[in-house]
Amino acid sequence: MQNKPTITVPKHSPFTQRVGINYDAWATNWYTGASSEAMVTKQIDTILPDFATIHLYRLCGWTEIVSNNDLDPVTQSVLSAVVASNQSGVTVEVSLGTSNGLVPLLANGDGTYSAAKYCSAWLNALVGFFNDTAMLKQTIKVITLGNELDTSSVTPDELGKAMDNLYAALSAHPDDYSSIPLSISLSNMSLTNKWGTFANSTSDNLMATVTAHWKSTWNHGQAFLFANHYPKWIYDPNGNKNGLDGYLAGVQAYNADTHKSNEGKAYDIDIYVGETGYTAESGKEADEATYINDLFGWLEAQRSAHGNCIPLFIFEGFNEPKKPAGQQAMGIYDCDKTTGEPEGLKANISIPKWVK
Repeated sequence: MQNKPTITVPKHSPFTQRVGINYDAWATNWYTGASSEAMVTKQIDTILPDFATIHLYRLCGWTEIVSNNDLDPVTQSVLSAVVASNQSGVTVEVSLGTSNGLVPLLANGDGTYSAAKYCSAWLNALVGFFNDTAMLKQTIKVITLGNELDTSSVTPDELGKAMDNLYAALSAHPDDYSSIPLSISLSNMSLTNKWGTFANSTSDNLMATVTAHWKSTWNHGQAFLFANHYPKWIYDPNGNKNGLDGYLAGVQAYNADTHKSNEGKAYDIDIYVGETGYTAESGKEADEATYINDLFGWLEAQRSAHGNCIPLFIFEGFNEPKKPAGQQAMGIYDCDKTTGEPEGLKANISIPKWVK
């Protein structure tokens, strides 16, 4: 653990509990058991005793909402389980992700509908589902536009317009949802470490767009985005070149240096971890457990030193067996390989009580 870098823990966060888990409702379509909607409820109910914060991704992107003003059934099932928990007094907060394809529609519309129509229809579908202003504000803590936008065709111009247009819809709504932040996740971020500076202009430009279009009503005015990173360790014994700890320190250092040397880039932004985990494929169940448990230890050390930790979402709730090799067994909960029926936490993984 030599040359351990310095991590800055963000002062502000929209989440009450900063450690959560990713959940992909699409995965329920990959099993042959009960309906997707029924399986979603069972899987979410398995997660909720352990986690108070969930990132739901690849949801709420359907253009059909423009015509029927309703969320798709799977999205409704996920949110219904979360709302039921909140109504029972057990608070659950959500980072709500959209599809990448929704972003250009929110920015520019298409030949059928205007951008304003897409923004209002998307928001009205969400508001209509909750039918409770206080519950929506209590539950949805950030709307993440797309997933890993640096790997998509979404341009900085489209992102900026989408942020401004959806913010206008949030603000104009009679119940005023202007305090809900809009952000993004990135897969390959620029960083600076003792080996040098490694820049990714695509990520840089998207990050600069987020900071330039950030609103004062969001997260005390402090911008943030999510970085997705999958090392095989937390600390790299060879000097933290690739470990999660060194990666985040390198991203933070790059942003600080760039902000100081080029104010026009406006990289004053906090970096959260949107995804990190380890696949148990090829008999690596023990390695997955080690990584997850070490991750909790790393976060606990931050809490001890700073009173809190970097917001982070573990990847992921359940295995997704039809994904490409290397991504099929990243769930920290077991489920039946055929039906998807949840079977509880995987062996040797321990979730600290403070996470809930």
